[in-house]
Amino acid sequence: MNERIKRFMELQGLSSSELADNIGVQRSNVTHVLKGRNNPSFPFIEKLLKKYPKLNAKWLLMGEGEMMEGKPVLSPGLFDNYSETSEKIPISGKNTTNLKEEDAVVYSVPEKKAETISAPEPEMQLHIRNKEISAQTNVNLDDKTIERVMIFYSDQTFRVYHPSK
Repeated sequence: MNERIKRFMELQGLSSSELADNIGVQRSNVTHVLKGRNNPSFPFIEKLLKKYPKLNAKWLLMGEGEMMEGKPVLSPGLFDNYSETSEKIPISGKNTTNLKEEDAVVYSVPEKKAETISAPEPEMQLHIRNKEISAQTNVNLDDKTIERVMIFYSDQTFRVYHPSK
């Protein structure tokens, strides 16, 4: 059953957290069901079927029939936006000797405005200036003392120096 729930989620474009939020269960509950750790409980299935009434309960429980009840919804195809009309285009021109007027068909294409895509902003280069560095180092060093100096070597060793007081 968890495989059928996964397929349903893929069809709906849902993540496990979105499904959990939609049906009102804990996110971990959905994760455990999908991973096979737990079987879905009756309240889980009941909430799923109430939230998604077109989901076929027989398919969900037993894997029989279609996933969705009712008429299957087909996604629009490549040429679904084009409609053939009865309006004919008059044929004229040099290379029209073999063409007949009944061969001409008009296709209407819905007008879409062109989207403008702006170029990404160039990355700003960071420049360190001496003034900025000196502004950060203008700290009152009179009341500060060095406790230790650590030197790290390329062979993964280090040495600690303590100043003599």
